[in-house]
Amino acid sequence: MSERRLPALGALKYFKVAAETLSFKLAAEALFVSQAAISQHIKTLESQLGCKLFVRKNREVSLTAQGRLLLPYVQKGFSEFQKGIAQLEEDNHPNILKLSVLPSIATFWLIPRLHLFRGEFPDLQVKLIPDPNVVAFDDFNLDLAIRFGPGKYDNLSSRFLFPDRVLLVCHPHRVPDNVTPDDLRHLPVITENYHDTDDAWDAFFQRYQLRKSDFKNHFEIRDATPALVGAVLAGQGIAMVKQSLVQDYLASKQLISLFGFSHLCDFACYLVAPDFHFNFPKVIAFESWLREQAKSLVTAMSAELPSN
Repeated sequence: MSERRLPALGALKYFKVAAETLSFKLAAEALFVSQAAISQHIKTLESQLGCKLFVRKNREVSLTAQGRLLLPYVQKGFSEFQKGIAQLEEDNHPNILKLSVLPSIATFWLIPRLHLFRGEFPDLQVKLIPDPNVVAFDDFNLDLAIRFGPGKYDNLSSRFLFPDRVLLVCHPHRVPDNVTPDDLRHLPVITENYHDTDDAWDAFFQRYQLRKSDFKNHFEIRDATPALVGAVLAGQGIAMVKQSLVQDYLASKQLISLFGFSHLCDFACYLVAPDFHFNFPKVIAFESWLREQAKSLVTAMSAELPSN
Protein backbone atom coordinates (compact mmCIF):
# COMPACT_ATOMS: atom_id res chain seq x y z
CA MET A 1 0.00 0.00 0.00
CA SER A 2 1.52 3.29 -1.08
CA GLU A 3 1.82 6.16 1.39
CA ARG A 4 -0.70 8.96 1.10
CA ARG A 5 0.76 12.15 -0.29
CA LEU A 6 1.05 14.75 2.47
CA PRO A 7 -0.27 18.29 2.05
CA ALA A 8 2.19 21.14 1.54
CA LEU A 9 4.09 22.11 4.68
CA GLY A 10 3.14 25.77 4.20
CA ALA A 11 -0.57 24.97 4.18
CA LEU A 12 -0.20 22.98 7.40
CA LYS A 13 1.66 25.92 8.96
CA TYR A 14 -1.20 28.26 7.99
CA PHE A 15 -3.73 25.82 9.45
CA LYS A 16 -1.76 25.52 12.71
CA VAL A 17 -1.58 29.28 13.33
CA ALA A 18 -5.16 29.89 12.30
CA ALA A 19 -6.37 27.04 14.54
CA GLU A 20 -4.37 28.29 17.50
CA THR A 21 -5.59 31.88 17.15
CA LEU A 22 -9.09 30.99 15.84
CA SER A 23 -8.72 33.98 13.55
CA PHE A 24 -7.66 34.20 9.91
CA LYS A 25 -6.88 37.87 10.52
CA LEU A 26 -4.52 37.22 13.44
CA ALA A 27 -2.92 34.31 11.59
CA ALA A 28 -2.24 36.58 8.61
CA GLU A 29 -0.62 39.16 10.88
CA ALA A 30 1.52 36.52 12.61
CA LEU A 31 2.72 35.07 9.31
CA PHE A 32 3.10 38.41 7.49
CA VAL A 33 0.74 37.43 4.66
CA SER A 34 -2.69 38.60 3.58
CA GLN A 35 -5.89 37.27 5.13
CA ALA A 36 -6.92 36.13 1.66
CA ALA A 37 -3.75 34.01 1.44
CA ILE A 38 -4.61 32.28 4.72
CA SER A 39 -8.15 31.58 3.53
CA GLN A 40 -7.00 30.25 0.15
CA HIS A 41 -4.35 27.91 1.59
CA ILE A 42 -6.81 26.48 4.10
CA LYS A 43 -9.41 25.94 1.36
CA THR A 44 -6.77 24.07 -0.65
CA LEU A 45 -5.86 22.00 2.42
CA GLU A 46 -9.51 21.14 3.06
CA SER A 47 -9.88 20.11 -0.58
CA GLN A 48 -6.86 17.83 -0.36
CA LEU A 49 -8.04 16.25 2.88
CA GLY A 50 -11.65 15.96 1.74
CA CYS A 51 -13.14 17.55 4.84
CA LYS A 52 -13.86 20.92 6.44
CA LEU A 53 -11.44 22.08 9.13
CA PHE A 54 -13.09 25.35 10.12
CA VAL A 55 -16.63 26.60 10.66
CA ARG A 56 -16.65 30.06 9.13
CA LYS A 57 -18.86 32.76 10.61
CA ASN A 58 -19.08 36.48 9.86
CA ARG A 59 -16.24 37.68 12.11
CA GLU A 60 -14.88 34.51 13.67
CA VAL A 61 -14.00 30.91 12.91
CA SER A 62 -14.06 27.75 14.96
CA LEU A 63 -12.63 24.27 14.44
CA THR A 64 -14.74 21.42 13.16
CA ALA A 65 -14.39 17.98 14.75
CA GLN A 66 -11.89 17.10 12.02
CA GLY A 67 -9.96 20.29 12.68
CA ARG A 68 -9.77 19.57 16.41
CA LEU A 69 -8.55 16.03 15.62
CA LEU A 70 -5.84 17.22 13.22
CA LEU A 71 -4.45 20.15 15.25
CA PRO A 72 -2.44 18.28 17.94
CA TYR A 73 -0.73 16.15 15.30
CA VAL A 74 0.27 19.20 13.27
CA GLN A 75 1.50 20.96 16.44
CA LYS A 76 3.56 17.92 17.40
CA GLY A 77 4.99 17.68 13.89
CA PHE A 78 6.20 21.29 13.85
CA SER A 79 7.54 20.89 17.38
CA GLU A 80 9.61 17.90 16.25
CA PHE A 81 10.88 19.86 13.23
CA GLN A 82 12.09 22.60 15.55
CA LYS A 83 13.79 20.10 17.85
CA GLY A 84 15.57 18.48 14.91
CA ILE A 85 16.78 21.80 13.51
CA ALA A 86 17.94 22.88 16.98
CA GLN A 87 19.99 19.68 17.19
CA LEU A 88 21.73 20.54 13.94
CA GLU A 89 22.62 24.00 15.23
CA GLU A 90 23.61 22.89 18.73
CA ASP A 91 27.25 22.93 19.80
CA ASN A 92 27.96 19.36 20.86
CA HIS A 93 31.46 20.21 22.10
CA PRO A 94 31.20 23.56 23.92
CA ASN A 95 34.65 23.20 25.52
CA ILE A 96 36.56 22.37 22.32
CA LEU A 97 37.30 24.91 19.59
CA LYS A 98 38.38 23.26 16.34
CA LEU A 99 40.04 25.71 13.99
CA SER A 100 41.42 25.36 10.44
CA VAL A 101 44.05 27.88 9.39
CA LEU A 102 46.74 28.33 6.75
CA PRO A 103 50.10 26.99 8.00
CA SER A 104 51.78 30.36 7.38
CA ILE A 105 49.21 32.30 9.44
CA ALA A 106 49.29 29.63 12.15
CA THR A 107 53.09 29.60 12.37
CA PHE A 108 53.93 33.28 12.19
CA TRP A 109 50.88 35.04 13.63
CA LEU A 110 48.33 32.90 15.48
CA ILE A 111 50.42 30.38 17.44
CA PRO A 112 52.77 33.02 18.94
CA ARG A 113 49.67 34.72 20.41
CA LEU A 114 47.48 31.72 21.18
CA HIS A 115 48.79 31.38 24.75
CA LEU A 116 47.07 34.70 25.49
CA PHE A 117 43.70 33.24 24.52
CA ARG A 118 44.32 30.08 26.51
CA GLY A 119 45.21 32.23 29.49
CA GLU A 120 41.85 34.01 29.28
CA PHE A 121 39.87 30.82 28.61
CA PRO A 122 41.76 27.96 30.32
CA ASP A 123 38.75 25.61 30.18
CA LEU A 124 38.46 25.89 26.39
CA GLN A 125 40.63 23.44 24.48
CA VAL A 126 41.87 24.67 21.10
CA LYS A 127 42.48 22.12 18.35
CA LEU A 128 44.39 23.70 15.49
CA ILE A 129 44.44 22.20 11.99
CA PRO A 130 47.09 23.92 9.83
CA ASP A 131 46.24 23.13 6.22
CA PRO A 132 47.13 24.94 2.97
CA ASN A 133 43.89 23.75 1.38
CA VAL A 134 40.30 24.83 2.00
CA VAL A 135 39.06 22.28 4.53
CA ALA A 136 35.39 21.19 4.51
CA PHE A 137 33.57 21.92 7.76
CA ASP A 138 31.52 18.72 7.71
CA ASP A 139 34.50 16.47 7.02
CA PHE A 140 36.52 17.76 10.00
CA ASN A 141 33.73 18.91 12.36
CA LEU A 142 35.24 22.37 12.31
CA ASP A 143 34.01 25.30 14.33
CA LEU A 144 35.91 28.02 12.47
CA ALA A 145 38.46 28.68 9.74
CA ILE A 146 40.86 31.56 9.20
CA ARG A 147 41.29 32.01 5.48
CA PHE A 148 43.20 34.39 3.28
CA GLY A 149 41.15 34.94 0.17
CA PRO A 150 38.32 36.86 -1.52
CA GLY A 151 35.93 36.49 1.42
CA LYS A 152 33.23 34.63 -0.51
CA TYR A 153 32.73 30.93 0.21
CA ASP A 154 29.67 28.86 -0.70
CA ASN A 155 27.23 28.29 2.18
CA LEU A 156 29.54 30.01 4.68
CA SER A 157 29.62 33.39 6.37
CA SER A 158 32.84 35.43 6.12
CA ARG A 159 33.85 38.10 8.62
CA PHE A 160 36.65 40.47 7.63
CA LEU A 161 39.69 40.50 9.95
CA PHE A 162 42.44 42.54 8.29
CA PRO A 163 43.97 43.54 4.93
CA ASP A 164 47.57 42.74 4.07
CA ARG A 165 50.48 43.98 2.02
CA VAL A 166 53.53 42.35 0.50
CA LEU A 167 56.95 43.75 1.44
CA LEU A 168 60.40 43.01 0.09
CA VAL A 169 62.33 41.76 3.13
CA CYS A 170 65.64 40.20 4.11
CA HIS A 171 67.96 39.57 7.04
CA PRO A 172 69.71 42.85 7.99
CA HIS A 173 73.13 41.27 7.33
CA ARG A 174 72.13 39.97 3.92
CA VAL A 175 72.57 43.27 2.04
CA PRO A 176 74.95 46.23 2.27
CA ASP A 177 73.67 49.51 3.73
CA ASN A 178 73.69 51.23 0.35
CA VAL A 179 71.91 48.44 -1.55
CA THR A 180 69.93 49.50 -4.62
CA PRO A 181 67.16 47.72 -6.58
CA ASP A 182 69.65 47.14 -9.38
CA ASP A 183 71.90 45.18 -6.95
CA LEU A 184 69.25 42.46 -6.79
CA ARG A 185 70.58 41.24 -10.14
CA HIS A 186 73.50 39.72 -8.20
CA LEU A 187 72.03 39.08 -4.72
CA PRO A 188 70.24 35.84 -3.73
CA VAL A 189 66.51 36.20 -4.35
CA ILE A 190 63.85 33.71 -3.24
CA THR A 191 60.39 33.53 -4.85
CA GLU A 192 57.25 31.42 -4.41
CA ASN A 193 54.40 30.53 -6.74
CA TYR A 194 51.71 32.60 -5.04
CA HIS A 195 49.66 35.18 -6.88
CA ASP A 196 49.95 38.01 -4.30
CA THR A 197 53.74 37.79 -4.20
CA ASP A 198 53.88 37.31 -7.98
CA ASP A 199 51.84 40.50 -8.40
CA ALA A 200 54.16 42.30 -6.00
CA TRP A 201 57.22 41.23 -8.00
CA ASP A 202 55.57 42.41 -11.23
CA ALA A 203 54.90 45.81 -9.62
CA PHE A 204 58.50 45.93 -8.37
CA PHE A 205 59.92 45.05 -11.79
CA GLN A 206 57.79 47.71 -13.43
CA ARG A 207 58.76 50.39 -10.92
CA TYR A 208 62.50 49.76 -11.21
CA GLN A 209 62.58 48.62 -14.84
CA LEU A 210 63.87 45.16 -14.02
CA ARG A 211 63.02 41.67 -15.23
CA LYS A 212 62.98 38.32 -13.47
CA SER A 213 65.48 37.04 -15.99
CA ASP A 214 67.93 39.70 -14.77
CA PHE A 215 68.38 37.86 -11.47
CA LYS A 216 71.48 35.69 -11.58
CA ASN A 217 71.16 34.19 -8.10
CA HIS A 218 67.54 33.10 -7.81
CA PHE A 219 65.69 30.08 -6.51
CA GLU A 220 62.03 29.23 -5.92
CA ILE A 221 60.18 27.59 -3.03
CA ARG A 222 56.85 26.17 -4.12
CA ASP A 223 53.71 25.90 -1.95
CA ALA A 224 55.57 26.44 1.34
CA THR A 225 55.41 30.00 2.67
CA PRO A 226 56.74 28.94 6.12
CA ALA A 227 59.83 27.53 4.40
CA LEU A 228 60.22 30.78 2.46
CA VAL A 229 60.08 32.90 5.63
CA GLY A 230 62.44 30.47 7.37
CA ALA A 231 64.94 30.83 4.53
CA VAL A 232 64.78 34.64 4.74
CA LEU A 233 65.24 34.56 8.52
CA ALA A 234 68.28 32.33 8.01
CA GLY A 235 69.80 34.97 5.76
CA GLN A 236 69.56 32.88 2.61
CA GLY A 237 68.00 35.53 0.43
CA ILE A 238 65.60 38.38 -0.27
CA ALA A 239 61.88 37.69 -0.75
CA MET A 240 58.43 39.18 -1.14
CA VAL A 241 56.40 38.22 1.94
CA LYS A 242 53.00 39.25 3.35
CA GLN A 243 53.57 41.81 6.06
CA SER A 244 51.34 40.08 8.62
CA LEU A 245 53.68 37.07 8.59
CA VAL A 246 56.86 39.03 9.27
CA GLN A 247 55.60 42.00 11.29
CA ASP A 248 56.98 40.60 14.56
CA TYR A 249 60.40 40.09 12.92
CA LEU A 250 60.37 43.60 11.49
CA ALA A 251 59.53 45.02 14.91
CA SER A 252 62.38 43.09 16.54
CA LYS A 253 64.80 44.07 13.72
CA GLN A 254 65.38 40.43 12.81
CA LEU A 255 64.27 41.39 9.31
CA ILE A 256 64.26 44.65 7.39
CA SER A 257 62.15 45.86 4.48
CA LEU A 258 63.89 47.24 1.40
CA PHE A 259 63.44 50.33 -0.75
CA GLY A 260 60.21 51.48 0.93
CA PHE A 261 58.37 49.04 -1.34
CA SER A 262 54.92 47.63 -0.50
CA HIS A 263 52.11 46.14 -2.56
CA LEU A 264 48.49 45.85 -1.39
CA CYS A 265 47.15 42.28 -1.61
CA ASP A 266 44.01 41.56 -3.60
CA PHE A 267 42.91 39.13 -0.89
CA ALA A 268 42.45 39.68 2.85
CA CYS A 269 42.17 37.64 6.04
CA TYR A 270 38.69 36.41 7.04
CA LEU A 271 37.10 34.43 9.82
CA VAL A 272 34.85 31.86 8.12
CA ALA A 273 32.16 29.46 9.36
CA PRO A 274 28.55 28.40 8.85
CA ASP A 275 26.46 31.34 10.01
CA PHE A 276 24.99 29.65 13.10
CA HIS A 277 28.49 28.79 14.42
CA PHE A 278 28.95 32.47 15.21
CA ASN A 279 26.26 32.05 17.91
CA PHE A 280 28.32 29.48 19.85
CA PRO A 281 29.67 31.04 23.09
CA LYS A 282 33.16 29.65 22.43
CA VAL A 283 33.17 31.18 18.93
CA ILE A 284 31.93 34.51 20.26
CA ALA A 285 34.78 34.49 22.79
CA PHE A 286 37.41 33.56 20.21
CA GLU A 287 36.19 36.07 17.62
CA SER A 288 36.27 38.88 20.19
CA TRP A 289 39.81 37.95 21.22
CA LEU A 290 40.93 37.51 17.61
CA ARG A 291 39.61 40.94 16.62
CA GLU A 292 41.68 42.55 19.36
CA GLN A 293 44.76 40.75 18.03
CA ALA A 294 43.93 41.81 14.47
CA LYS A 295 43.46 45.41 15.60
CA SER A 296 46.90 45.38 17.26
CA LEU A 297 48.42 43.84 14.14
CA VAL A 298 46.93 46.48 11.83
CA THR A 299 48.21 49.26 14.13
CA ALA A 300 51.71 47.75 14.16
CA MET A 301 51.73 47.19 10.39
CA SER A 302 50.63 50.78 9.75
CA ALA A 303 53.44 52.09 11.95
CA GLU A 304 55.99 49.86 10.24
CA LEU A 305 54.69 50.34 6.70
CA PRO A 306 57.16 52.20 4.49
CA SER A 307 55.85 55.02 2.35
CA ASN A 308 55.84 54.29 -1.37
